[in-house]
Amino acid sequence: MKTVYTGPGERFPGGVSGARMAGRMRKAFRSAAALLAGLVVKVAACAQPIAVPNGSFESPPTAFVSTVVEAWKKMPRPEWYEEGGGFLWDQLVGIFRNTPVSSADHIENCDGLQAAWLFAVPEVGMYQVLGQSPGTVKPPPVFTPGHAYELVVGVLGGGGNMAAGATLELALFYEDDAGRVQPVARTVVTNEPGVFGSPKLFLDYRVRTPVVQEADPWAGRPIGVRFLSTVNFDLQGGYWDLDHVRLVARSAASPRLEPPRFENGRWLLTVQGEPAAAVELLSGPDLTTPVSAWPVVERQPDFNGSATFSVEALDGARRFFAARLVLE
Repeated sequence: MKTVYTGPGERFPGGVSGARMAGRMRKAFRSAAALLAGLVVKVAACAQPIAVPNGSFESPPTAFVSTVVEAWKKMPRPEWYEEGGGFLWDQLVGIFRNTPVSSADHIENCDGLQAAWLFAVPEVGMYQVLGQSPGTVKPPPVFTPGHAYELVVGVLGGGGNMAAGATLELALFYEDDAGRVQPVARTVVTNEPGVFGSPKLFLDYRVRTPVVQEADPWAGRPIGVRFLSTVNFDLQGGYWDLDHVRLVARSAASPRLEPPRFENGRWLLTVQGEPAAAVELLSGPDLTTPVSAWPVVERQPDFNGSATFSVEALDGARRFFAARLVLE
């Protein structure tokens, strides 16, 4: 049955007067206007690659191996490590030239001609703070608020009869005021049966940071990259190969909010954007409070590019909404 409202004296099905229905409609229109006026829309920026000096370990060039790895520093030798009976501590990290294609140990997807090795011994590692390499004149890249960072590293485990269960930590870090390394995000690679086999191939592993906030202690600090053997003494032995270190910064700008729809006393807000780990809908009473401080109304994980949120319509309440991607 189609009902047409013609005046305040008429009644609708269920005994609702025309005047009362008109009042409800006016409230709904006011809520709609407030919601439409309050939509906060931002344009997402593209991913921005950040150069990692000697990220392919091509420097210095070598015909076989070199313990010099330009732009990278090695972890200091711990007191417990004795050099008299085997390798020197400095020899536990270095670079090597990939073998010819015809060789059984040739790495098929090596980026360039060379890669790095790192022994599976506790506390062995290498690191660098971007922008601090000799000859660098540009301002160093820093952890910028509003951005999330992704480190991608080619890893090959199992070398030298490495034990199953040996671990390697990949990390993005910053240095605090005392010069101490403080990890921001890390990923642990575990040498497991069947993961690294033949043909020899580097597998990409990723480290993702949360979106940097203004109040984070690493906000504005130069970005550090570290690879560290975290194997215990019972499983030590063998070596990891590393190659093709890449770093990307992604903007955390909000995805696009479509015009809302009103159904059954609720507003339906559809969000469109790039796929991400999750999408969040935020709401605030005014625009004087930073959007980053607005409470989260709802979070939907595994955002595939489109999601719809259902929000109760509050009569007479003025609300502003924004959506943001969760990248980590």
